Amino acid sequence: MVDCCFQSFRNRPVQEGSGTTGWEMLRWLLAVGIVAGLVLGYAGMRMGILESQYEAARLRKENTELREFNDALRVEHATLINPETIDRRASSLGLIDSSNGSVRIIEGRSRLSVPGSERVSVPGSELIAAARGRFEASSE
Repeated sequence: MVDCCFQSFRNRPVQEGSGTTGWEMLRWLLAVGIVAGLVLGYAGMRMGILESQYEAARLRKENTELREFNDALRVEHATLINPETIDRRASSLGLIDSSNGSVRIIEGRSRLSVPGSERVSVPGSELIAAARGRFEASSE
C-alpha cells in the first residue's frame, strides 16, 4: 500500500523546445480532420444509399400499382368491345336491333334550314332512291 502523505512528486523540468510546436499541432489537427472527413464521407454515402433504396422501393410499389391498373383497364376494354355486352347495354337503354328489316327511312322536310346541309351523294344512294320510288308507287 502506498502512503500519499510521504510520497514525493517530481515534475519534469520544463525546457525550452520540449513543448509542442505549431507544426506538431498542425499534424495532429490534420490527422483528426482526415479521420473526421472519412467518417462524415462514409455517413454521407450511406445516407445516399439509403435514400436510393427508399426511392427504388417507392418506384417498385408505383410500378406494381400501375401494372394492376393497366390489367384492370385491359379487362374493362375487353368487356366493352364484346358484342354481347354491347347488345345488353343497348337493350338496357331501350335501343332495338335494326337487322330485322323493319326499319323504314322516312324523309321529311326540315323546318330548320341549316347552311351547308346540301345532300351528299353516297355509294348506293341510287339503289335507295329506286327503292323509295317503288315503295311510294306501291303505297299509292
